[in-house]
Amino acid sequence: MLLWATCLHASGYSVVAATTTKLADQLHANCRITAATTLSAAASAVAESMEQDKPLLLVSNHHAVPGKLSGILPEWIDTLSEQFPDTFFLVEADGSAGRSIKGYQPYEPVIPSRTAVLVPVIGLDALGQPINAEQVHRSELFCQISGSMADQPISSVAVANALFHADGYLHNSPPKTVVLPLLNKVETHRQYRQCRELAALILTANHPQISGVLAGSVQQNCFVMFS
Repeated sequence: MLLWATCLHASGYSVVAATTTKLADQLHANCRITAATTLSAAASAVAESMEQDKPLLLVSNHHAVPGKLSGILPEWIDTLSEQFPDTFFLVEADGSAGRSIKGYQPYEPVIPSRTAVLVPVIGLDALGQPINAEQVHRSELFCQISGSMADQPISSVAVANALFHADGYLHNSPPKTVVLPLLNKVETHRQYRQCRELAALILTANHPQISGVLAGSVQQNCFVMFS
């Protein structure tokens, strides 16, 4: 998210990054972090960001949880995006505790209702790994939505099942939102073959909101599109 915010800002666009959950409190040298405790304060920060040399990272509290930046309400994003229609709002609406794949609680993901494009991120390095707490965030819930067993290797079919399950990755997705799954961490020829297989499974499902699948590496900022 922050990489894309920086790229958009460098291209001359007005851009605001935010989270509706929590974000790791790391050094975000390429962003200007602002904590807003009210919607009006958030709106003022967005207005001021248009004149800044760095994109805005909007949060609600710097240290509500040790090591984490607390997110803002999704309703704030809806209001701000309507108030500032020429600004890109990039929102992290989900977290996986550092794992590449996860199972979902009923309240997740926390997606603003005005979301235009939803990008579910799946780490390809999870494929072939056992379904356990070390590899999968909320592994027991992932088993339920993917039709898998604990300690079973994660397959492309299991990931596709988790993506399309009513309680999975697309849970809470607004019905008119364009969904563009991102298969991340494609670093080797083997992983590229795996991402082609998974992309084919996703596209052949003919989900009405999905017309393409991104694949590549966020770290390398290099992607291809399957459609």
